[in-house]
Amino acid sequence: MAQTITVKMMYEDSGYYFIDADEADQGAAGSGLSVKDVVDAVGASKSATMIFSHTGTGNTTTYTFSTNETITDNFDVIVENGAIIAVDTGITVTCSASFNAPIQQVISLAGTGAFNFGTKVKIIPNEWYGNTGTCGLLGDVIATKAYNAPSIPAGLYAAVSWNNITGVVLGDHVISSFDIDVQNLIIDTRVIATDTVEVTLYNNTAGAIDLGLCNIDIMVMRSDI
Repeated sequence: MAQTITVKMMYEDSGYYFIDADEADQGAAGSGLSVKDVVDAVGASKSATMIFSHTGTGNTTTYTFSTNETITDNFDVIVENGAIIAVDTGITVTCSASFNAPIQQVISLAGTGAFNFGTKVKIIPNEWYGNTGTCGLLGDVIATKAYNAPSIPAGLYAAVSWNNITGVVLGDHVISSFDIDVQNLIIDTRVIATDTVEVTLYNNTAGAIDLGLCNIDIMVMRSDI
């Protein structure tokens, strides 16, 4: 008869730390294996591996953050198939570490909760967020924005920006795509601040152009890919 044994522990000598899903708040001090416990115990210089395992008999194992926390860049983070990192509303988790996870939902955000990555994570599939529109692969739509474009006279331009494109940073490569014919306008899309993308429409034709209502898809690739 097959038998499955689940072991939750830390291997300090080898630098492997299995996070305890039973901790009520991974951002708070717990019994020694909350994320905060491990981050504080290891410090910011020693290399270590942090593992979010899928344990128990359910379809998923949830690790909840109810307090802000930063996972420093000396860690390697591994999220197993079936593990979910849940961030409560109003809470920000910053992961400066490398992040290894299957291409499926591994992060669940409530309300204004945020899970942000540092530059060690080269590509952020939006599947990690359950296709909720957060920073993704080139070709993945990370946000769709409605825009009522004004009439743009010949030789002039119009610009629109959004400051809620979560995860983009200065230097990232961004692309925009319209759901209508842009009628020979020249479109420039760029990151102007963290989480902020600006789309500029230049009219180099001989007459005014009025696109009216349209939807703009925003796509991104990390700057260090």
